[in-house]
Amino acid sequence: MNLRSIDLNLLVALDALLTERHVTKAADRVGLSQPAMSNALNRLRAMFEDELLVRTTAGMKPTPRATELAEPLRQVLRQVERVMASDAGFDPTRTERSFTIRMSDILACLLLPRLAAARSPDARTSYNVIHLPPALTIDALERDEIDVAVSMGLDHSASIRSETLLRDRMVCLMRSGHPIKRGKLTFERFIA
Repeated sequence: MNLRSIDLNLLVALDALLTERHVTKAADRVGLSQPAMSNALNRLRAMFEDELLVRTTAGMKPTPRATELAEPLRQVLRQVERVMASDAGFDPTRTERSFTIRMSDILACLLLPRLAAARSPDARTSYNVIHLPPALTIDALERDEIDVAVSMGLDHSASIRSETLLRDRMVCLMRSGHPIKRGKLTFERFIA
């Protein structure tokens, strides 16, 4: 397929159609008229040689091909947004962005107050903190579902950049006469 022959705005329309599953709502989402969105859907159907969305009694339903396209399409559009919104002009005091951060409850207690204190009083940023298992964290980063992950021991590909934020160690506190104090404190003795 020759990219020069494709109107890339159709991909934005397709994303809206797959999200809303309603032509008028998809049109409103991207700022088109309903006839323009219907025209875009017809052009998309011709381009993909697939109906993409079909009318049912329960509304519009995506075809298997449309379902297959949904996630890769969102990834491509997010990557284009990142290219267009270069960090070179990022001003933390003027951005209205919401950042999604993966971290545990304890890390949130330790880091969020510092992050909030370091934020400019004029900043309009917000933070959405979620917790995911390590395997899902990597997938979420690669799919751009989260902006940053604060975690330990994540095995990731070269497409994800990582930095050491802090070093941590586990410490066990007990009263001075506690029986577990005698001998080496192994993990097994600790959990027993």
